[in-house]
Amino acid sequence: MGGINHQPCSEYDPQAILLSNSLSQACAKFWSGNGKIEDALVFEIGDMLDQAKFSLTQAEFEIKESLRLIETTDANMVKLLQLMEKRSFQDFSSLSKINFEVFKEGLKNIGLMSTDELLWQSSVVDISKGGYQRMFKSLRARFHALSEKTQQFLNVLKQAQELMTKGDLQNSFNENRFGEFKRTFGNLFFAWNETMQVFYYSSIISLELWYLQHKFGSLTDVT
Repeated sequence: MGGINHQPCSEYDPQAILLSNSLSQACAKFWSGNGKIEDALVFEIGDMLDQAKFSLTQAEFEIKESLRLIETTDANMVKLLQLMEKRSFQDFSSLSKINFEVFKEGLKNIGLMSTDELLWQSSVVDISKGGYQRMFKSLRARFHALSEKTQQFLNVLKQAQELMTKGDLQNSFNENRFGEFKRTFGNLFFAWNETMQVFYYSSIISLELWYLQHKFGSLTDVT
């Protein structure tokens, strides 16, 4: 099983794995783009503007690739849903039996639960009220929000490139003349954090349901 893909995986390979894989790659490209922005600022401070502009161009490329991969993730989700429909997927009977409060405490004990439980609770509500269909619908909404926020940040990056041409990007940050950059990046940053957290929660919930369904114990069992 991959790091964050959903169960049951064996019946839906490779689509379930492609879904989590494209999301992981999209997130990695976002962070790579952030690293290139920081490279650009270091070059600008050193008065190496050609290198700085090149690094900022690389950042734009990485963020654009992140956007493409987010869209690929959404397409992979649609394909997985279509496959589930084709195979007449039914939610596990274990869904009506699982004690989410006990499961949550078990996850805490093994370090798999954030101290902020709001996103966990929203994941529990989704699958409890509407099964996998509602859970995946909520994830798709987050993918769409990520696409929108990523495009907004790309627009701001173009403004950053203009300031970099004049060697004025870092100063614009220091003097609060380009607050839109930090605000737009911050919105995207938190959207990524929340999306990855919710995706991971949905993954471990689906895994636990699979284990319970087939009497494989619990993810929280410590041997």
